[in-house]
Amino acid sequence: MDIKTAKETWLLLEKKGAKATDPHLFALDLASSFMAQFFADSEPELEYINILCRMAGSDNPRISTAAVSTIYKKVIEVLCDDFTPSGAELCATILIKLICFVRKNKSGKPIATLLARLGYHDQEDLLKRYLQLCDKPPLDPAGPRKVKKIFILSRVTVGADVAITGIILQRLAACFPKALFVMIGPHHLPEIFSGMAEIKFINLECLRQGHLVDRLQYWPHLYDLIAEESKELAADEVLLFDPDSRLSQLGLLPLLRVDQTFLFNSRSMRPENNRSSLTALTNIWLNRILAENKFVLPKVSYAKHHREMAWTFCQKLRQNGCNRLITINLGVGDNLHKRIPDPFEQKILTALLAEKNTIILLDMGVSSEEKTRVENLINLLKNLSIDTDFVNEKNFASQNIDFAHGIIALQDSIGGFGAMINSSDCFFGYDSCCQHLANANQIPSVIMFTGHPNLRFIERWSPENISGSTRIIPIEKDGFKPEMIDQLVKTTITTLHNLTGS
Repeated sequence: MDIKTAKETWLLLEKKGAKATDPHLFALDLASSFMAQFFADSEPELEYINILCRMAGSDNPRISTAAVSTIYKKVIEVLCDDFTPSGAELCATILIKLICFVRKNKSGKPIATLLARLGYHDQEDLLKRYLQLCDKPPLDPAGPRKVKKIFILSRVTVGADVAITGIILQRLAACFPKALFVMIGPHHLPEIFSGMAEIKFINLECLRQGHLVDRLQYWPHLYDLIAEESKELAADEVLLFDPDSRLSQLGLLPLLRVDQTFLFNSRSMRPENNRSSLTALTNIWLNRILAENKFVLPKVSYAKHHREMAWTFCQKLRQNGCNRLITINLGVGDNLHKRIPDPFEQKILTALLAEKNTIILLDMGVSSEEKTRVENLINLLKNLSIDTDFVNEKNFASQNIDFAHGIIALQDSIGGFGAMINSSDCFFGYDSCCQHLANANQIPSVIMFTGHPNLRFIERWSPENISGSTRIIPIEKDGFKPEMIDQLVKTTITTLHNLTGS
């Protein structure tokens, strides 16, 4: 869609509402036209984004919802997943536009007021601060003796917190052994980092859906929260580490002064010495910031009650005669492109159960789509005369499983299923958070990587796997054919056997 047509269509939509044209299709056309210019290495026309912003501010919920969803899913996320400096720079430009658009909205007054109080009056002010963060010098060597409190923002998703945020926590805990760490983010943080340092966990959920203003309304509260936590400390006694978090809109929203803030610009950082995973890049960045030469691997630490619950449950299964416990998670978040088409999932489960005295612990996940898919798989296997059961985390201790071969669907927490992975013999799943949980404890794993936008995406999100316990099977989505499923199942089974030696 050329820009002239885009402007004319927007005027019609603004005047006549959704009757003039389908807002969702129009938003997709705008985003596609913009991204086509980016991938063609031409200067993208930002007026496409301006129109999407105007749509996002519409009082018509059909129009605003279509625009906001499209901006984030088809533009922001695509630029982030490109993992190039040009993509990261353009992403920052667009997010700054969104922030400045929100501050002009009547509902965005708290955001506008705080930005003005902090001295950020326009797009140039926010961009200048961002560029300063991207070019920060290393920490003052005398700093570790002064620092008393360190804030670490969550990356919001579990897998990213394992692969990135947990590395930051480990490295800083070693460098600042007397500091109190304050981790801010979703409820999963204490479930996977319990006991790793002296940590205060503050729960903060950011909306990933809804109106544009709604997605940013948490920021003034987050700013005040950090200010309250820091009020009795001097400026040089407080630091904030931002792993390119959604909580700061990838580092664009200020939470502390520039000299107190360290931003890991993960989307644009280039690999070094053939180390290109996000875990490796995090270590490289920290070596620069801390003037060190260290490398740590992902680590998770589950709460005691999750560890004991999982061990007890799995021991009961083994005492029943189960010789092989396999944990499986088939979740893909909101990205169904990561799935392999049916009937792959049924076939892989059936093939794994071809070996006697095998029990599969299948995570039911959190989304309604995933739960429905798991329930359908359980019913299919039940019709094949395979023993099945559903178990809730609340009933793990009392649930009596009376078979040594079959499949158990688990409804549990991240910490609960992570502990189950640790008590199992091996793990299988798609590219998702559970691959990082399994890798963090070197559980033999096979991971299906499909639906990736480019090879850099696989390189960045592949677990750092020095032990060799994890195998990645990349699949080109465009070249996938249904007749490939049987061979893919065989490859998976063989790989798991090779990893476990059974």
